[in-house]
Amino acid sequence: MARPAIWLISGAPGAGKSTVSDALCRRFRLAVHIPVDDIRDWVRSGFASPVEWTNETGRQFALARRGAARIATDYADAGFDVMVDDV
Repeated sequence: MARPAIWLISGAPGAGKSTVSDALCRRFRLAVHIPVDDIRDWVRSGFASPVEWTNETGRQFALARRGAARIATDYADAGFDVMVDDV
């Protein structure tokens, strides 16, 4: 059996990253889709909007991306192919 892959799907907002990720997921027996924006949305107080980019915005994007990478690795280690989508 082939080792599961972690795919990074990137593009501008509205480019179809989620659509592509979902289509890819359907091609595998075990697959998970991790939208990095969803992880960013976990912030309940102090959310830094990307509309007005600040150092805090950059820090929160980096945190979400590191979190997505850790989650993706855990799923891949458990046998899932993983689609991570991010801008």
